[in-house]
Amino acid sequence: MRLVVSWIAGGLAALLPLTALAADPPPRRTEAMSFSLAGNGGNCLGCEWVAAEGLIIADAPAAFAAFLKQEGWSGCYSAEPVMLDSPGGDAEAAMALGRALRAAGCTTSVGRTVPDPESADAGRPIEMEIAGQCEGACVLAFLGGQERSPRPDQLVLSPLLVDRPGLSAAKGLAEGLMLASRIGVYLAEMGADPAFGPRLALAPDAPPQTLGAADLAGLAIDNSEIETRTPWQVTPYRGGAVAVTTHRIGPQGGDENTLTLFCRRGKPAPAALMLSRRWGADKNNVPSPEPVTLGLAAAEAGGQAVERTVADAESRETDDGWGFLTVDLTAAELAALQAGRSLTLSGGVPPNWGTDWAETATLTAADRDVVALALRNCI
Repeated sequence: MRLVVSWIAGGLAALLPLTALAADPPPRRTEAMSFSLAGNGGNCLGCEWVAAEGLIIADAPAAFAAFLKQEGWSGCYSAEPVMLDSPGGDAEAAMALGRALRAAGCTTSVGRTVPDPESADAGRPIEMEIAGQCEGACVLAFLGGQERSPRPDQLVLSPLLVDRPGLSAAKGLAEGLMLASRIGVYLAEMGADPAFGPRLALAPDAPPQTLGAADLAGLAIDNSEIETRTPWQVTPYRGGAVAVTTHRIGPQGGDENTLTLFCRRGKPAPAALMLSRRWGADKNNVPSPEPVTLGLAAAEAGGQAVERTVADAESRETDDGWGFLTVDLTAAELAALQAGRSLTLSGGVPPNWGTDWAETATLTAADRDVVALALRNCI
């Protein structure tokens, strides 16, 4: 019996070539998927990762939960992405694992972890990443990453639902349709483009297909560079109003900057601009920005940009990990912003944070009306 419906599913540091290995790498893991903390011995962002390798079976989500407990983690850390290498496995288990990865806030990538023959450490193995693949059901698990950064041809689409002895054509079709429906719901949960769904229906005897760069971007499988910006909106606050916009580069739930523009009663400054972000659940994880600068883009092509260091910027944090950076604008800066020039507020953060804290305010004609309304109702 040939099953009519079949579903398929398919950064860290740059890949190290296999020629860097003194000998052939160990065989690829094909037993039940396991999870372990790996690292190259360095002290940097990306120097450690979670190696998730092997066949995805029913207890894969439980194995991942056991790993988190063993490490004493309540969830993943952005500096330790989950690196998958798998020949596939059970589709239902892969979706359960993907949901567990999402609940833990994990980042996913693809690669294989092998011992580094050029390094040795008596206390802990030194490892390296080489080319890996995430095949079949593994792609479903990969989509669970809150941030996903695959490289072209790492994700391989191959049939998920296969023939079983004694399975009737009618029963096989029913199972295929039910699985297709559940995967459709899962794709929506994980933020993949709905157009990915039809790509998953493939004849059981069709050859595997790899996802290229256009697929990764077009189907929102690689979401590391997706940019989302909201228009300026007026929000009531403390008897007045403020104008607010948000900007995020990366996945939903990732780092998101909020800019708030407002005026304060009894203050000589015509307006204030506040940059805020939730850095983490621990107050100690909020950086103290230094220095703080305001930069105005050039008024016209060939003009001069203007930047000033803000010595009296207000910086505060809250116990739930929010950081707030507020500066008073001069009348000239506010006028330039309202005239269409871009204004960038930035705060220096330690290099080990791996990110800048900066955001640019740019007003469209509609935005200027919103801002004017907020500035007529000071808080």
